[in-house]
Amino acid sequence: MISQKYSIAIDFGTTNIDAVLLDLENKSEVRRNTISNSQNKISPDIITRIFYAIENNAYNEIQKTAYEDLNNIIGLLVKKSSIDYSNIGEILVISNPAMMHFLLGMNVEGLSKFPYESKITGTETLEAVSINNKLINAKIKFLPIISGYIGSDFISAVISTRLIEKKEKKILVDLGTNAEIAIWNGEDLYCTSAAAGPAFGYKGSEVISNIATMLKFHLISNTGAIVDHRYKGIISPIMIRSLQLAKSAVKSAIEVLLKEANISEKDLKEIYIAGVFGELIHPWSAMFIGMIPSIDIGKIRSVGNAALNGAKKILLGNAGEDKINELITKSKLVFLNDIVDFQDMYVKNINF
Repeated sequence: MISQKYSIAIDFGTTNIDAVLLDLENKSEVRRNTISNSQNKISPDIITRIFYAIENNAYNEIQKTAYEDLNNIIGLLVKKSSIDYSNIGEILVISNPAMMHFLLGMNVEGLSKFPYESKITGTETLEAVSINNKLINAKIKFLPIISGYIGSDFISAVISTRLIEKKEKKILVDLGTNAEIAIWNGEDLYCTSAAAGPAFGYKGSEVISNIATMLKFHLISNTGAIVDHRYKGIISPIMIRSLQLAKSAVKSAIEVLLKEANISEKDLKEIYIAGVFGELIHPWSAMFIGMIPSIDIGKIRSVGNAALNGAKKILLGNAGEDKINELITKSKLVFLNDIVDFQDMYVKNINF
């Protein structure tokens, strides 16, 4: 019998697909690779993809493309690591709700409108030979999502940061086109998602750093106006406004969750900033522009792709089904649409 020596964790993102190959015997990471999500050809925007699928009944088409991407990222890891397909056992896939629905070929109409209802009810498993006949010993497991707008990638990020393992009050912010945010008050995990737009995209961390520095030296006003016009070549009014809107969405969502969790900023032990963007942003910059609470900077940690690292922990046996189920059970979803004064908070928080 051939030993299933390796496992693969895959973070199937809207823009990119990140994967890590793990050696189970040595409990070590062999290599990581990233490819672009082929759905970008439909649109880089997830909402456009959802309506494309609905209007064209394109579920089979998109699922086929997603499976090809899975096969390609797995093949890249195999080739670069010079291993045999037959030595691969479990393949764990995490993603946001829309990508998970596309992977499973499920209808996404519920995701197109509030209250963003999901068709997914639990963990799904697929025989890997259905996407590549060389994967004779592998199964693909799709980690469950929390809701129609909080995905398994966020579950994995919570696991990676060990957010709920102690009574200490903490925040996790996963920055992307949608910012997923969770606050742990020692008993329950309050979760929400805020539309951040394109501000956290390409070179987003550089933009935040520049704006934070210009704010510090009063080269930009708190309204976002460029005071010294010699600096217009460094940053554009459009970039500033885009960041203000994203910052306000995140800050307002955090304020809502703090209130729901019945804790204050001074109670916070740590703030984790996750996501590929989160790995690049300097904590001081995020705090200075008012995106995250003003606490001791030593309590703010950039944790990179926490989602993929969490999936890695699951595969290496550091977090089992019981931990995942506990996390889901303790999660309390907060719909920002239900918060009567959220729009007022959002407008108030636009200025720096």
